Amino acid sequence: QQMPAEVFFVLFSLAFFIYLFVILRIRRQKNSTNNFLIIFLFGILFRLVLIPSVMIHENDIYRYIWDGKVSLAGVNPYKHAPEMAEIEPAEPDKYQEFLKLKELKNQNPVFFDRIGFRDVPTIYPPVAQGLFALATLLGRDSIAFMKLIFLIFDSLTIFLIYKLLLRFNMKPNMVIVYAWSPLVLKEFANSGHCGVLAVTLLIASLFFLLGNKKNLSVLSLALGGLAKFFPWVIAPIIFKKIRLKSFLLGAGLVSAIYIPFFIWSHTGIAAVFKGLLTYSKEWAIDAAVFQCLYSFLGLFFSHSNFNFFLLTKFFLGFCYLIILIIIVRKNENSDIGLLNKIFWSLAWLFLLSPVGNPWYFCWLIPFLCFFPYRSFILLSGLLIFNYLSFTHNIGGLSLGNFSISYVTLLQYIVFFPLLIRETILRPLKEAEVNVLRT
Repeated sequence: QQMPAEVFFVLFSLAFFIYLFVILRIRRQKNSTNNFLIIFLFGILFRLVLIPSVMIHENDIYRYIWDGKVSLAGVNPYKHAPEMAEIEPAEPDKYQEFLKLKELKNQNPVFFDRIGFRDVPTIYPPVAQGLFALATLLGRDSIAFMKLIFLIFDSLTIFLIYKLLLRFNMKPNMVIVYAWSPLVLKEFANSGHCGVLAVTLLIASLFFLLGNKKNLSVLSLALGGLAKFFPWVIAPIIFKKIRLKSFLLGAGLVSAIYIPFFIWSHTGIAAVFKGLLTYSKEWAIDAAVFQCLYSFLGLFFSHSNFNFFLLTKFFLGFCYLIILIIIVRKNENSDIGLLNKIFWSLAWLFLLSPVGNPWYFCWLIPFLCFFPYRSFILLSGLLIFNYLSFTHNIGGLSLGNFSISYVTLLQYIVFFPLLIRETILRPLKEAEVNVLRT
């Protein structure tokens, strides 16, 4: 499928400069008028315009549609990779499922051919699978219909951010950081990434928590992790504010939703998480810290049989665990302090992840409405250049065995110095946060 890459980069860059200008204007206003309705309506309009647009270098939504159709056909979506539809099994007990999958493939072979990583079973958790099935039941092979469902959740996220800004007596117009974010618009409205569901449930969990509705908070967090796993990293941070009984309620919900998939067609626990395990072991792309550390270890292990690819992943995972422990143990009792801790737990998860997909960064953008770090806002614009690698052979910087792609270097060579300035040399203090207050 032909992608209008050149036009896209020009339009995105123009939109991002306008976006930066509007944010700066709002931040400098001493007496901010509440223009939420205007911001919200234009945010919805921007999304509606993008719903029928050609997806720019994305194919994940074809997997969503496939998973939805597989579930509706009565086949456990975790049991088989899509390629099963092309390989006749030798085992008689799998033949009926093979016929169902083959029929689904033949119904729309174009969509099937666009599924990425057809040899890997689905990694998407059960709540996401339920949404895929619902969207497929109501809209069948309609990409626009599935994106419209995602738009509903995205709209709810905007509203919840607005309500939280009011709760903290902050400028409600700062909701524009998320509502008009070009990256959010591209990844959710254009590309149709299902991460929007997890973002909505995460923000809903915080909304309920700060409203002292702790059971609803835990249930929202549990469902968020069942849509996309990342919301669960904040569980240790909110533990002090939640009773053990509430956490057990959340754990019970997770178990109740997963168990049917374990027993469905005798699939088993290992098969349900097979796709996730493959992703964890083998995938790494567009991550600056990972690329640098991986190249550095290559200086020492390049001539051995040592698997320094996995070593790099384990080391960064260990580093993140230490950082998360430090964040959790930080003595901060205020609500805004809690929000700040959650932001940094997600920020470091993104920065240390071996996979730096641009849509992962959308997890952080809601928090930039409260903590508008210039470094992260700038990164939300630079990450879009990841898509250059789809149309151009950019290459990378190589110094011996050390190498890093030019695209990644372009994105992070400005971000990290600016981040150090904002967090170490001149950290964002409570007095500066008060500038955002009404």
